[in-house]
Amino acid sequence: MKLFIPVLFVLLLIISTFSGCISNDDEINVPISSPKNLDPIPMLSTTGVLSSKPDQFNDEEIDAFAYEGDLITFDASDSYDPDGEIISYHWVFYDSSDADTVSVSRVFEVDSSFSFQGYVSSYSIILEVEDNNHSYSLLEYVVGIIPKRFLFYFDSTALKLDKPNANANAIKATFGKFRSIEKLSYMLDMSVYLQKCRWNATIYLTKSALSFVNQVTFTLFNSTGGKIVESTASFKMFEIRKEKEIIMTGAINEPSDFKSAEISITGFSFRDKIQVLYGGEKASSVCFDFTQY
Repeated sequence: MKLFIPVLFVLLLIISTFSGCISNDDEINVPISSPKNLDPIPMLSTTGVLSSKPDQFNDEEIDAFAYEGDLITFDASDSYDPDGEIISYHWVFYDSSDADTVSVSRVFEVDSSFSFQGYVSSYSIILEVEDNNHSYSLLEYVVGIIPKRFLFYFDSTALKLDKPNANANAIKATFGKFRSIEKLSYMLDMSVYLQKCRWNATIYLTKSALSFVNQVTFTLFNSTGGKIVESTASFKMFEIRKEKEIIMTGAINEPSDFKSAEISITGFSFRDKIQVLYGGEKASSVCFDFTQY
């Protein structure tokens, strides 16, 4: 009997101890982790850019190409947040200007020295979006700006970007049977790069009543003297008009550099030579239009 009482006490103690460990009042609560906040997804679309990248400017780092002077609209309305909503948009442009709207429009110009050598003027745009949980995401977009056209004016022996003062050059027109055909040459200070394009030349002539123009030939050359294109306009044998406007057009089928142009006139001028006019209201010129091909 004396042994039974201690044993019973030990059993009661063990039961009491275990019952305390599993008591509902002392139950251990394991915290449940909350779902992770997901970052917003910035999306950007554009209008006013070219539908495809030009072959000669196949730069993978540029997202889209556009012409200088055209209005480009950047739109972030397709941005979304997987677990919430977008509450703000912020744009930062290459010149440090910014905006806080869903969409924004800009006009870009080209760097002339770059475009003349065939390089793209590229500009970076940063889009930042914020969601209702105050998470941010950034998207960088690069647009490449290319020129619409190059326009060069004839002036004596040079091609210039600025229209010169009114002047003229005289050239003797001949069929070349008794004397060689005269040619007028015009040079650029440095060669320029031409994309595939359409070109047009406008040449203004004046002549005496005793002179006539049979053909005018216009030729473009690259920096090594190679012929890029040549075009000839033919006319009636005799014309009374003393002034004549000649327009010639053609295509540059492959990218090329351009250094000089040449005009030659076939016909007859007895005493007074035929005049090629520069500057003023009637300025002879050549234009390369990169928006057409």
